[in-house]
Amino acid sequence: MTSQNDIQFEHFFLWSADLLCIAGYDGFLRQVNPALCKRMGYSMMELQHRPILDFLHPEDYEKTKQARLNLQNSRPLYDFENRYITKSGETIWLSWTSIPIPERQLIYAIAKDITAKKLLENHRNDMIQNLNQRNKALQKVNYMTSHDLRSCVSNLQNLYSLLDLENIDPENREIVDLIADATEELKVTLGDYIDELKRNSEEKIKADNIYLYSILQRVLENIKTLLTAINVKLKIDFSEAEMVYFSKTYLYSIFLNLISNSIKYATAKPQLIIAMKSSETNSFIHLEYKDNGIGFDAEKYKERIFQAHQQAFQEKVVTENITKDSKGLGLYLLQSHMDELGGKVSIHSRPGYGIKVDLYFPKVK
Repeated sequence: MTSQNDIQFEHFFLWSADLLCIAGYDGFLRQVNPALCKRMGYSMMELQHRPILDFLHPEDYEKTKQARLNLQNSRPLYDFENRYITKSGETIWLSWTSIPIPERQLIYAIAKDITAKKLLENHRNDMIQNLNQRNKALQKVNYMTSHDLRSCVSNLQNLYSLLDLENIDPENREIVDLIADATEELKVTLGDYIDELKRNSEEKIKADNIYLYSILQRVLENIKTLLTAINVKLKIDFSEAEMVYFSKTYLYSIFLNLISNSIKYATAKPQLIIAMKSSETNSFIHLEYKDNGIGFDAEKYKERIFQAHQQAFQEKVVTENITKDSKGLGLYLLQSHMDELGGKVSIHSRPGYGIKVDLYFPKVK
């Protein structure tokens, strides 16, 4: 006579949405529920009359055999994952919880279909691998670029050494000396970039307590001829907050990009004025950067301002300072540098009213 418990078990077995089966120690299925039949695409008869290994993905034979041996040695199995080939040829992933019943030589098992999860994991892993490969390629390009530029700089210095300085008139001699100074500064800067690349390849880039004015002074020294040529007026006030916790190389890049853009997009009149002022908030060191250049519609281009290879200055504005070789990377690098070291940046601008950039640096530690 069938007991009430047997009837309840039979109902649970038949109607469960999970994949249920009872297997023998001999490697054959004794009983399977409709959900498992449906997922595998086989009838109950087909599943019961072939060894379980016949349905396995070939690459999972060995680990499944070992798992079955563990079950036969009375060791339950939890979250065991393996692959099966359905009747239609699809590969599916199942995660098993299996309990052995030694006295009856049976294994009671329940499986969950984790195929979708595995596909997402594989897609994520492929993306990570692709990103790693691209990062390695970009790192190689960075090394090559810096190295090759250093070679060009060395050639310029060698050419300078060949000049007969005694036969150059004083006015031109001053220009030649400025070129030599700029070349030397470029060599130092490239050296710093290469050192930063080496450190960055080994570990996360390091920040340090640095003086704002010391980095700004390096930038100004590097472009002093350009500043003099267009008669830039600088208003610098770092008295309220002299230091930030940041990367020297990144800060140099930020200052250089900002000032270069101001020069590039300056109006012919009035005189280009660049103002920088630091202050301290509860959480950050705030650095305000402003100029009185041509400006642009920051609201219109807000979705693209910080994207790589995007130039927000798309209006038909022509000035003598705008060059044709802009790659649209300056603001992208600016935001990348700030984000990487826990800073923030925002930009405000209107056509004809210059630009205002708010930089928020981590406080000195």
